[in-house]
Amino acid sequence: MTLSFFLIFLFYYCSSGNSTMKPKLIPYFDSAPATAAMDIAVQAFTALHRKLFPPRPEVNKFLYLLYGIHNMSTPGGFKITAASTHSLLNKENLFQRHLASPREVIFGQDYEHQ
Repeated sequence: MTLSFFLIFLFYYCSSGNSTMKPKLIPYFDSAPATAAMDIAVQAFTALHRKLFPPRPEVNKFLYLLYGIHNMSTPGGFKITAASTHSLLNKENLFQRHLASPREVIFGQDYEHQ
């Protein structure tokens, strides 16, 4: 049961949202434990993905379609952000070194123009 709960939790936080144009929003905590927990979740998701679908360099190509939003606040005062944006907000993220788009494009004001 613990593994199934962990997988559900992991896929919820690493999924892209829903079929509408609205991003899935999660609470944003800018603390070291929260960042470490999100990094562990992303690493676990990546490890599971590589286990299920092993990389084949001769055929695997990556095309990242990224849309990031800045932090927002709910009417109750909680800071929220899109689930897929959490790892992009860290300016020292190693993942960003492999991105072709500049931060201004990823975090643009209008997602229809990105």
